[in-house]
Amino acid sequence: MIEIKQAPDGNVVVKSSVSDFCACMGYCEIRIKHYLKGIKPPQTQITIDGVKSHEQEEVYEKEHFTFEPVTPEALADLSKDIEFAREGLFTRFLRELWFGDERVSLLLYGRADKVMRSNGTLIVEDSKFPAIKHKYRNQFEPFDNQKLFTEENFIYGEELDLSYRFNRQHRISYLTKRAKVWHNHDWSKNNKAGHRVMYYYITRNRFLFFRRYHHWDWLFLNLFKEICLIPMKAIWAWKKDDIQLFVYYYKGLFHGIRGVTGKTMVKQNSN
Repeated sequence: MIEIKQAPDGNVVVKSSVSDFCACMGYCEIRIKHYLKGIKPPQTQITIDGVKSHEQEEVYEKEHFTFEPVTPEALADLSKDIEFAREGLFTRFLRELWFGDERVSLLLYGRADKVMRSNGTLIVEDSKFPAIKHKYRNQFEPFDNQKLFTEENFIYGEELDLSYRFNRQHRISYLTKRAKVWHNHDWSKNNKAGHRVMYYYITRNRFLFFRRYHHWDWLFLNLFKEICLIPMKAIWAWKKDDIQLFVYYYKGLFHGIRGVTGKTMVKQNSN
């Protein structure tokens, strides 16, 4: 169960097992309102499948691996890799954080699926088995080994998508002039093929962004604007001495509206 109460100092205290906490966040398809009412929902099929998967892993390890006892000397030597057997290892994770204007103390506890130390890094693993994996395909968290950039864009617009997700999670991003970035590429404005690739992906990914986050008002407003600008874009491409630039610009627009993702163009070396 998840316990949510107010401490004497006024802070909110949330105490939960790892599984229940992940479940209430939607990962295992259990709704948080049941917990708030003190009702523990019945086990879902995903919970049953998860328990079964854990049991199968335990049986497999016992049949195929022999774990050596971890000695105090091995624990003290941070350069030594160690791995614990999958049994009786319980963890506690305490984190102080802000939720809106309230200070929250979050305490997660539970049995770890795997605990090991590799290259001086302590790894505590808790496996989850979502029943509807495709539901989480576009839910990219910028932490904990999750993807930073969406792979649907291929190139251009990834930082816009990342910043938008950052903002929706109420996170704060900072810019620093001391950051150094090395950007290796063979693109040139004088290369017509490279120019076409750039405008194709920039235009396509802009409309993919609107589709991905269901901003249909922005999509139709931008579509109306691009339709009105067709004569101007044609003149622009003619001045660039590359009518194909006009074609690829609106091809990107069409593909973005249709939801075409990934690498769909290969730059040619010829001008």
